[in-house]
Amino acid sequence: RDILAKMIRSNVDSVGSFMWQSQLKHKFRVPPSHARYQARDPALRGESGERAEVAICDAILPYDYEYLGNGPRLVITPLTDRVYVTATQ
Repeated sequence: RDILAKMIRSNVDSVGSFMWQSQLKHKFRVPPSHARYQARDPALRGESGERAEVAICDAILPYDYEYLGNGPRLVITPLTDRVYVTATQ
């Protein structure tokens, strides 16, 4: 909710905006044909070949139900946001 309010205050109105791009987004879609994980673990796919992915900036990664750490214990600051973006690039 706080992120959405911040985007509204900043007049984010385009999917090309960095403020939108830098948000972690979850997708369930058919991976593009050039994806390196195209043939990876068919058991994690939907009926039409969709799979869960996470995207941030220009990085799209398959989501394979990994342990993602203890998120509630992490204090989110502008610095940790930059670290997440930098780590995925």
